[in-house]
Amino acid sequence: MEKIIDYNYKNESKILCPKSTASQTLPHYQDTRDILRKNLINFRKERHLSQKQIAKILGISYQQIQKYENGKNRISAETLYQLSRFYHICLEKFFII
Repeated sequence: MEKIIDYNYKNESKILCPKSTASQTLPHYQDTRDILRKNLINFRKERHLSQKQIAKILGISYQQIQKYENGKNRISAETLYQLSRFYHICLEKFFII
């Protein structure tokens, strides 16, 4: 069973993250962008969704999804959060190899 660390910042809502990934060292900035980009593609394809379908769900253009997946544009925290809710995954999974 995976151990969970309970982070509680100033009595705000709790964020639960697996202990194994919380203790890892952070990758270089460019590596992080590449990991995120690849995971955006993988999570979408695992669910057999097109860029147009994801764009419609998020209320943005499919060209914007293309730019996120190609690494040409940075994805906002809000958009990433919306995707994590839609995919039912923890935000940190976007940054794990």
